[in-house]
Amino acid sequence: MMPREIKIGNQYILYDVDRIENIELFSFEPDYWIEHDALVGSEMGRGNTHIIQYHDIEYVLRHYQRGGQVARLINDGYLWMGLSHTRAWKEWYLLADMRRKGLPVPRPVAARVVRHGLYYRADIITERLMNAQTLAQYLNKGGLEKNEWARLGN
Repeated sequence: MMPREIKIGNQYILYDVDRIENIELFSFEPDYWIEHDALVGSEMGRGNTHIIQYHDIEYVLRHYQRGGQVARLINDGYLWMGLSHTRAWKEWYLLADMRRKGLPVPRPVAARVVRHGLYYRADIITERLMNAQTLAQYLNKGGLEKNEWARLGN
C-alpha cells in the first residue's frame, strides 16, 4: 500500500496509488458510478453503502453519517479540528496499520474530506471483503463460547 495525500480546492484526498492511478478521474459520488454502469449494489445502514466495480475489483463506498440524537440536527457534518483528526483519515490509517499487522480487515483505497469552514463531510472507499459478516450477524446465529469472547476481545 502506497498512500498519497492531495488537496483539490476544499477537498483533501488520501488514496492508495497501487489501486488508483489517477485520483482526479475517480469519484466519491454514487451518481458517477451509476452513470458508468459500475454501481453493483447498495446496502442501507445509518446511510447508504455503495458497492462499486473498478478495474475488476469490488469496492465499498461509504459516506460518514452521524448517529444518535445529533443526527437529527446535523446529518453528516463534523467539527473541523484538523485533517489528522477527521474520521476518514483516522479510519484509513487504522485499517492500513491493521492490514500490515495481518488482521482480516478491508484494504483502505481512498478517503475524502470536504471542508466547509468549521465543519467537514467525509467518505471512505475500501476493498470489499467477500463472504464477510458483521459481528451482529454472527452473534444472531448463536452465542459465543467463553474462549471466543476472549479471542474477540484480544
